[in-house]
Amino acid sequence: MITLNKAEELQPAFLNNNIAICLSSTPDWVKIAGVTITSIKKHANRKNNYDIVILEENVSEEDKNRLEKYNSKNFSVRFFNLYEYLKSINFILNPDLTVAAFYRLLIPNIFKNYKKVLYIDIDTILQKDIANVYFSNIEEYQIGAIKDFHIIYNLYPKNKSYFENDCNLDDINNYFNSGVLLFNIEKMLKNKNIVDEFLQIAYSRYFKYSDQCVLNIYYNKNKKLLKLLDNTNNYYFSKKMFKRFSKKFLLKYLKLKSKANILHYLSTDKPWRDISKSLYAGTWWYYALFSPFFKEICIEWFYFNFKKYIVAYKLCKI
Repeated sequence: MITLNKAEELQPAFLNNNIAICLSSTPDWVKIAGVTITSIKKHANRKNNYDIVILEENVSEEDKNRLEKYNSKNFSVRFFNLYEYLKSINFILNPDLTVAAFYRLLIPNIFKNYKKVLYIDIDTILQKDIANVYFSNIEEYQIGAIKDFHIIYNLYPKNKSYFENDCNLDDINNYFNSGVLLFNIEKMLKNKNIVDEFLQIAYSRYFKYSDQCVLNIYYNKNKKLLKLLDNTNNYYFSKKMFKRFSKKFLLKYLKLKSKANILHYLSTDKPWRDISKSLYAGTWWYYALFSPFFKEICIEWFYFNFKKYIVAYKLCKI
C-alpha cells in the first residue's frame, strides 16, 4: 500500500479523467472508511478513474494493505500521513470529535497539484456514482457544500446566540455541513495563505462543531450550495420539525432521503454500534458485508452491545 507524507508531493493517480476523492481516518475508524470505499467501488463507472486518498496518522500497515484489494486499472487507494503537518498544531477539540475532523482544513496545501477535490466523511455511504457529485459546476466558487438540515431546523433555536455571536453568520439558512465538500483547489490557492487563515480561525476559540464552523465562518457569503441529495443525513424527525413543517413536506423529505446520492450517518447513534437507533442502518450494513473489515465490524458490534446489555442486566438486579 502506498503511503505518502509531507516530503512527497501528492500527484494525481491518473493522467486523464482523474476523480479525486479525499477521506480522513484515525486507526480506530479505518474499518468504517473501508465500508465507505466499498460503496464508492460498487457504484464506480468503468469510464472514470477514481483517485482516493486517505489522510491519516498511525493507521497500521496491515489495515492499509487490506484496502489494497480495491486497487485496479481505474481505482486507486492511497494513504497520506499527516504527522509532519500536525506535530506543531494543537486543535481545540469538541469531545464528540477526533482530530481527524480538522484534517480537511489542510486539503488545499496537500492537494496543491490538483484542480478539484471532493472530500467526504467516512460515516457516509454512496448509493450512486460519486462522479455525479465531483462534476458539479463550482467554477466561480472556492467551495461547494450542502446545507446542514439538522443544524438549521433542529439545533439552531437553542444555539441562536452561538451562531449569531460566536460564528457571526449572516444567514443560518445557508449553514452547511462539512461532511461533503467540493474544493476548487485552483481557485482556493490564488490565496497562498488560505490554510493559515483557516487555522487562525480554528485557534481563535472553541467551536461547537469544530472545523465545520471554521469553514462556515470563512465562507459565510462565498460558497456554492449543492443538492441536498449529495449529503442527506439519517436523523429521525424531531417534534420541532413536525410542528414547523407540513406533513406533505416531511413526506417529500423522507422520500428524498431514500434517493440520496450520499447518505450521511451524522447522529452519534452509528449503525455499526446501535442498529435500532440509526435510520437506514440496513443500508450501511449491506455495504459493510462486502468490505474487507466485515468480520471485525461484527465483533466490535457484538462487544459494544454485549457490554450494554450486561450493564442493563445488573441495573435490573439492583
